[in-house]
Amino acid sequence: MRFKNYDDNYREITLKDVCTLITKGTTPAKFSTNGINFIKIDSLNGNYVDNSKVTHINESIHNTLLSRSILEENDILLAIAGATVGKHCIIQKSNLPANTNQALAIIRLNKHLLPYYLLAFFDTNYLPSYIKLICAASAQPNLNLQQVGQIKLNIPTIQEQEKVCHFIQLLDKRISVQNKIIKHRKSLIFSLVIEILLSFLSLIESALSLNVFSFFNNLLKFMWTIFKEVKRLWSQKKT
Repeated sequence: MRFKNYDDNYREITLKDVCTLITKGTTPAKFSTNGINFIKIDSLNGNYVDNSKVTHINESIHNTLLSRSILEENDILLAIAGATVGKHCIIQKSNLPANTNQALAIIRLNKHLLPYYLLAFFDTNYLPSYIKLICAASAQPNLNLQQVGQIKLNIPTIQEQEKVCHFIQLLDKRISVQNKIIKHRKSLIFSLVIEILLSFLSLIESALSLNVFSFFNNLLKFMWTIFKEVKRLWSQKKT
């Protein structure tokens, strides 16, 4: 399935053909409490880096011992060691300055392949199948940098890549918005349940204490809580 008016033949390439760099980092002797972001596999959240889950190294180590693995915006990181092999993400401006270790391959593309297109390709079933084929004889799956460079893919023109990337980014934004809405609604439901429960307990307490005024007061509060929720749900239904 392709976008309308795009019918040029796809070009089969290996990943190394469209890269200016395929490398990896290393683990420093010590970390810092702040400084340069140091990204590990645990820092990946979906296709992005969670800055709250990075560790840090000082600037001196970043620029000397780990200079080979200084990250740039739009670099693709690919997990190449352990149980999470194949996990991947894109580096955004908000993640920089940053560095990484030897468990993540750094893939830096040239002008013939867009980073978000490669990210979308890695999201397909091809990558797990390739990893399974390469690691079939190994108990612990691992990829080396040469094997990363030999990953085969078919790419369309840059114009069609841009179209695909734009479409995927729109979907990502829509999903992100929907997830926020779901999270907000879950929070509202939880708050409502707590409010109803407290009102109900107060109602029971006043009934057991035979305090008529307190009983009717808490009964009104309980009914008002339920009325507010019914009114809110009704207004959402109409919109």
